[in-house]
Amino acid sequence: MAVNETNTAVKSQENTHQNTLTFEDQVIKKIAGIAANEIKGILSMSGGFMSGLTDRFRSTEDITKGINAEVGEKQVALDLKVIV
Repeated sequence: MAVNETNTAVKSQENTHQNTLTFEDQVIKKIAGIAANEIKGILSMSGGFMSGLTDRFRSTEDITKGINAEVGEKQVALDLKVIV
């Protein structure tokens, strides 16, 4: 009976789960946009021609304009186009 209890304990330890945390690119872009707006010396973000065109039809400014994010498993790459 002690052998069965030991085998059960070993099997329960083998069935451990590894949790992972993932982020969407859009979430990272919004965080970077908020952080960039807090930096002194950055006047605005530059999103290019299409971004400027769509801004004319919006009532609010796109906080992710000029930000490109690539989210990997262990790291994030950000490209910012800013006007200083």
